[in-house]
Amino acid sequence: MQKSKRIKAIKNYLQQHKDVQISELSDIIEASESTIRRDIKELAKEGFLVELYGSIVLNQQNDPDILLNRRLGEQVAEKSVIGEKAAKKIKNNDFIYIDAGSTTYYMLRFIQAQNITIVTNGLNIAIEASRLNFSVYMVGGEVKYITTAIVGEQAIQSIQKYHFDKCFMGVNGYNDESYTTPEIREGSLKHEVIKHSNVTYVLADTSKYNKQTNYVFASRDEGHLINEG
Repeated sequence: MQKSKRIKAIKNYLQQHKDVQISELSDIIEASESTIRRDIKELAKEGFLVELYGSIVLNQQNDPDILLNRRLGEQVAEKSVIGEKAAKKIKNNDFIYIDAGSTTYYMLRFIQAQNITIVTNGLNIAIEASRLNFSVYMVGGEVKYITTAIVGEQAIQSIQKYHFDKCFMGVNGYNDESYTTPEIREGSLKHEVIKHSNVTYVLADTSKYNKQTNYVFASRDEGHLINEG
């Protein structure tokens, strides 16, 4: 395959899947791993991707599923307001689910309720909640580098063992009809969590309004929106 066609194929595949094993690309594009690595280094210099040990991740500024550390530093004031509002929904003895993400992360510091238990698929959520001395459980499954979220079929099976008083979900886009996320594995897990929750809250700043990403995980009437307004 010509170099220009290989580059285009790598870009298209990475835009669809966000994080990819280099060996996986070699099989799909039918080129040697050494050739693929040379193409990857060029794309890394362009800033299109980040090269890790044995894998690559999409690194476009305008991608809706950007690296978590970057998102944690964006719109901090809005996320803090949303987090404080969300934390007030939690009552003593609640058994809750907190979704992986940056906005959900900001609610932890505002929780005043006592004797609560948190289940999460977010590594950052679990670490911070443990630091704050909450009782925390993580779902099992595959770790997704970009969002540090646990995803996949094993994670869905983990959720099926629980029933939550409330769940607090992150979102990449919403409109008057639905809540969306760009990645089907995370979207499928979100959908399963909502099925196992008495009440669902969706945390989203207003910049996400009318942003439509690939996977609808809930209709608007399935989740109570909490924003900074």
